[in-house]
Amino acid sequence: MANGLSLEELPLEVIHQVFSFLSPRDLTSLRLTSHPMLSAATANAHWRRNFFDSLLSSHAALTDISSIAHNRWAFRLVPDGWFRAYTTIMRIAREEWLRTDEELKGSTWMVFFKSFLREGGASSDDAAPHALVELTHDSTSIILEGLPLRSGPWYVDQNKTLRSSGYPPIVPSRDPHTWCRVMQHVSVLLLTDSPEFLDALNVLNTAILEESHTAGIIDEGKREALESGVRDSLRTVREKRKSELSARLRELHLLRSSAREQSMNYDYQGSRNPGSSGSSGSASGSGDGGIVVSPLGGPGMCT
Repeated sequence: MANGLSLEELPLEVIHQVFSFLSPRDLTSLRLTSHPMLSAATANAHWRRNFFDSLLSSHAALTDISSIAHNRWAFRLVPDGWFRAYTTIMRIAREEWLRTDEELKGSTWMVFFKSFLREGGASSDDAAPHALVELTHDSTSIILEGLPLRSGPWYVDQNKTLRSSGYPPIVPSRDPHTWCRVMQHVSVLLLTDSPEFLDALNVLNTAILEESHTAGIIDEGKREALESGVRDSLRTVREKRKSELSARLRELHLLRSSAREQSMNYDYQGSRNPGSSGSSGSASGSGDGGIVVSPLGGPGMCT
């Protein structure tokens, strides 16, 4: 910096105070500038804040993860733990979630006919699903409630789409607003929860515990205690999701509907004001390799 201090010359406590106001995009950029900035911009305090205050609160499929206290996780044991947790969530959000039949076995889905949703031309979204369907472990679909749709065998084909007798290919995706799982064909939309985020955090937590034990940061007793604590917390979240499944899926649908309506209104306002920028309301990536803001108001990292 000409005629003054560079950022790296400031006291470390001042640097961290400045960084506490920065977005994930800014912190990610600073990590690339120098080794001292890499360390400071990766500090757990900043990424834990972004993890809980920005990431989890921005996407309905993640909000109940915040019920697990931050000190339950092992991420604090390593200097980049919370950064790795944040980027793990972002990686899972970008990846295809449907690869084999295993991702669908035992899952329950809300079924909507698109003609009763805004995306199908309706004036508003139906609040309640038209059917609730379970894809069982023996690869059979069962109607749990709602309209008497056709039940029968199902499988995932080589194109990673769901196939069921009498129906066109059902294509998987992830809702950009809630990050819940979605499958659809031309006239039907299916929606359910996203267990893969919790699963990925658990895998990362186990890996960091192993790293910390190998490095001598924790002993075997501490590792077992931390592993048991997270396992109990994950079990509590999963059991609550299961016991409140119908209500949770309805909430996901309503939040998705509200976010889509906000996005549509934003796009409409943008079309009436061509000079304004419409990129900040996108939830699906801006193509600039940085952070984009979801319609629910929180940042997400795109690469």
